[in-house]
Amino acid sequence: VVFEKLLSKDLVRKIIDVAEKNGMPLVLEGSKNHWISEKGFENDPFVDYLWESLGEKAKPLRGYSDEIEISKFSADIIEGTNFDAIRRELESEFDILVHDQDTVEFVPHGVTKATSIAWICKEYQVPIEQTYAIGDSVNDLDMLSFVGHGIAMGNASAAVKEKAEYITADIHEDGVYKAMKHYGLI
Repeated sequence: VVFEKLLSKDLVRKIIDVAEKNGMPLVLEGSKNHWISEKGFENDPFVDYLWESLGEKAKPLRGYSDEIEISKFSADIIEGTNFDAIRRELESEFDILVHDQDTVEFVPHGVTKATSIAWICKEYQVPIEQTYAIGDSVNDLDMLSFVGHGIAMGNASAAVKEKAEYITADIHEDGVYKAMKHYGLI
């Protein structure tokens, strides 16, 4: 990890309290671990994938704990979720990215993937024209606009494909490899 901005313990406690009060299951995302609500994701194949792929780095979320260190979080809007209340309580701290009608990502204001790339470019003196980024979702839009060469996965959302300089194959069809070949990076 070369750049990370963790949320304060007080903000993490607030997130968990607001979500529990308003019926929203969470995936709290950190560089070391992810904490995942045990209820509410029963019909979410992506969360099943997280449990399987993260192994011991996937932790059950059972209320607030001081060990929770995260930089952002995502959630599902399920039956009974009061998303309007959640939005009102958290919009002062987060950009709220609605991926589809039931998946939401909360990213701290002023901290995007582009922020990280800018930091890396400055720290390692890399000209922005020599940067590449690959994305597939709305949380990648700032990054794809910022870098010298924005690449969309074949399975990317329409908004990401519109922003990209190049569209590669689907993630399950070696899209990253094919993008690297296209640009002569490998």
